[in-house]
Amino acid sequence: MASFDDLARWYGPLERWLSGGVMRRARLALLDQLNSPGRVLLIGEGPGALVRELGRCFPVASLTCVDGSGAMIEVGRRHVGATPCEWIQADIRTDEIRGEPWDLVVTSFVLDCFTAEELERLVPKLAKMMRDDGEWLQVDFQIPEKGLFKAWRAAVVVWMLYRFFRLATGLSARKLNPPQPFFTRAGLSLKSRREKDWGLVYAEIWRNSRRDPVAQASAGASAADC
Repeated sequence: MASFDDLARWYGPLERWLSGGVMRRARLALLDQLNSPGRVLLIGEGPGALVRELGRCFPVASLTCVDGSGAMIEVGRRHVGATPCEWIQADIRTDEIRGEPWDLVVTSFVLDCFTAEELERLVPKLAKMMRDDGEWLQVDFQIPEKGLFKAWRAAVVVWMLYRFFRLATGLSARKLNPPQPFFTRAGLSLKSRREKDWGLVYAEIWRNSRRDPVAQASAGASAADC
């Protein structure tokens, strides 16, 4: 199992140095399109990159962060300052997280850490913990389907990231497994989507449509920012 304990101290500075703010902009890209949540579950949010922004945008929301790394949680606690948040150290793949139903689930640059087999079990598990009208904010890397240069550039970046994190943390995933098919099979439908940095990163909002079998995915996408 991957461990981010040794990397926790350097994760934030490393992200800012490598991405130049692209990852942060992707995290914030769709916050203004979320329904106002009462209960928010953040997965793998140890450094607290989104906690303060969600606390600012939704000051009455109850925030809960689940992370497998105790060191990441300690960094997150220091980073978010006075923003109220409950921190839980747990393996989201196997441990039960109480507190559902959740109005909003957030996975920011974390689902890329899991294998396809793990996502097949994890996504339905989290989807079942959502309210009937709940939303899921998903932010991550991707390899664009269109544009030869964009796809080549993204493939090189993603390959380098996996090489680094496998060496640094023992990451089990060996490649990027797009989670969208798992979202669809779990009864979620796409509400909004936005891309950044020539399609290297994206943000999506998925809504719980399990009780609406005729709901169709709505793109709500804007042109990729260059």
